[in-house]
Amino acid sequence: IEVPDETKDLFEELGVKSFLSSPIIFKEELIGRIGLHYVNEFKEFSKDDIDLITAISDQLATAIHQAKLYSQIEETKEREILLKTIISNTLLSSNLEEALRNIGEEVARLFNADRISFMFFDNTLQTFSEIKGEYRRKEDMPSAEGKVILEKNFEHYLIEELFIKKNSLIIDNNSRIPEGFIDLLKILYVKTAIAIPIFYRDKPIAVVLLNYAESTKQWNKEELDFLVPIAQQVSIGIYLFQLNEKLGKSVTTERTVRDIVLEARKLEDYKKIFDYLLDRLANIFGVDRVLNLHFTPDGNLSIRNEVIKNIDQAYSLGQDISNVKNIEQIFPDEPDKMVVINDINTDIKDPVLKEYFRSKRTISLLLYPIASRYLTKQQIIGIIMLCSSIPRKWTSDEMDSFKLMVDTTTLVYLEIKQKQDAEEERKTFLATLTHDLRSPLLAEQKSLEAVISKKFGTSLETFSEYLEDMHKTNDELLRLVNNLLLTYQYESGKTELELVSNNINDIIDNAVKSMKPLAEDNDSEIVTDIQPDSPLVMANGDEINRVITNLINNAIKHNTKGTNINVKVKKIDNEVQISVSDNGKGIPESERPYIFQRYPTTKRKIGSGLGLYLSKQIIDAHKGKIWFDTEKGKGTTFYFTLPVS
Repeated sequence: IEVPDETKDLFEELGVKSFLSSPIIFKEELIGRIGLHYVNEFKEFSKDDIDLITAISDQLATAIHQAKLYSQIEETKEREILLKTIISNTLLSSNLEEALRNIGEEVARLFNADRISFMFFDNTLQTFSEIKGEYRRKEDMPSAEGKVILEKNFEHYLIEELFIKKNSLIIDNNSRIPEGFIDLLKILYVKTAIAIPIFYRDKPIAVVLLNYAESTKQWNKEELDFLVPIAQQVSIGIYLFQLNEKLGKSVTTERTVRDIVLEARKLEDYKKIFDYLLDRLANIFGVDRVLNLHFTPDGNLSIRNEVIKNIDQAYSLGQDISNVKNIEQIFPDEPDKMVVINDINTDIKDPVLKEYFRSKRTISLLLYPIASRYLTKQQIIGIIMLCSSIPRKWTSDEMDSFKLMVDTTTLVYLEIKQKQDAEEERKTFLATLTHDLRSPLLAEQKSLEAVISKKFGTSLETFSEYLEDMHKTNDELLRLVNNLLLTYQYESGKTELELVSNNINDIIDNAVKSMKPLAEDNDSEIVTDIQPDSPLVMANGDEINRVITNLINNAIKHNTKGTNINVKVKKIDNEVQISVSDNGKGIPESERPYIFQRYPTTKRKIGSGLGLYLSKQIIDAHKGKIWFDTEKGKGTTFYFTLPVS
């Protein structure tokens, strides 16, 4: 036969003078060749020689097939043993990490891998956890556990390839993966890796990573096929442990929340309550530091509480953290909004802000607002911040637990504060009422003493001044008592107003006339700006008169003598707007948020603190609105609206 030149050259190099070759075929499939080489002499092969080597080839084909079959049986046994080992390791392990390390050791032995590691998938956040449950064949090999946090673009790539296409992914120098991840593989001494998706009932739950550090790995079809049942067994183990872990965390969280509620009710002090919460959070989440940032009256954030574990670099209590450049970028701006920063190096773009957190040994953060969501107005009053000195992938379960604990503590604190405010209001009410009753009673007592000291038979004209003072005093007492009674009636819902068409101009005229004596006593002037054709309003005339006289009374009594008051009326759409203005000192900024509350201040020189509260109740009952504008040193204007008849 014609021998190719390359074969001739090879045989000459080996000193082969003659050769006889026969194919080894089993069931029409070529599985090898057998060859006889003669180097000392040229050989003339006979038909018997050819028949003999052909027979030997046939026998070899049968033997090789039987050997392969035996090898496959042994491999099948070994693989069945591995699958049983995975199940037993799962059932006998005390926790998920231990189970994964044991499983990893068996898989690494079978596939001769240098490192086996697991990444869990958070279906809620659609993101991967850091690497957990790692097994390394050599201890001097760098660990990837807790260190690998994937960039978003690579996460999306893995989700697409592993969970949507449902393929295993071989990663080597030829793979089209982001450059940053290739650099990470080099740091971890990885030459070749394969990522295997783990599903439980078609729901992605994790990825198994097989890493090869010393050599590249070529995967054949049988090995890739065997990864499927391995992944199925691992998925059952992971699911069982995750279910058990979730139940355990649920019980722990429930117990923690109960403890927080019980302890907070004992403490009843803001700092002590949140010191306790921060300490519990630090222990539960295993973080290095927990901060409570509190909004100051001027709107800045200062550090109110701090708990530190394992590190010595503290923030400064009382420090105004708002001064840190661009730090507002990471603060939650609405109730229930959580801010997650797994790694400042990738999640924060501002270099100044990065450097600030590095200086405080803070690399990962979880922030959640303390919000008064349980009151009528939702308002953020502070922020709780978990700080880790290493990168950390926060899970949805951790976020839910964190949120529950902060919300529960906030609720308990606000309930306690509400009770404290109610008690303070009660004390204020008693102090205010005592003061308001005492002053006119003392004045009346003096007048009575003066009258009694006169001889009987003296004419009434002699007592007219005292009698007039007593009349004014009784008017004041009657006004106070009426305000108390009306407040109770409005709060209890027992007041049913009779609303009829009324001329607002007449109501204002009557109110102004009744207040003129008080204005004259204080050198004040009341001016009205009323349009003659003002429309009729649906109102209870007596109650609206009470609102106007109360607003005028406040304008006179809470300002210096000589304050001028202006009452205006104008129609806006289907409403009539009434305003009472003064050119007095204005309302202090600290009192403005509480101006329509009962007893808004703890000390009042004049009045029971019910007037504006009662006025709001009356206007609300008319389905109108009441508000005010004020400027320090320039005066205050109160507005209210009534529906047109």
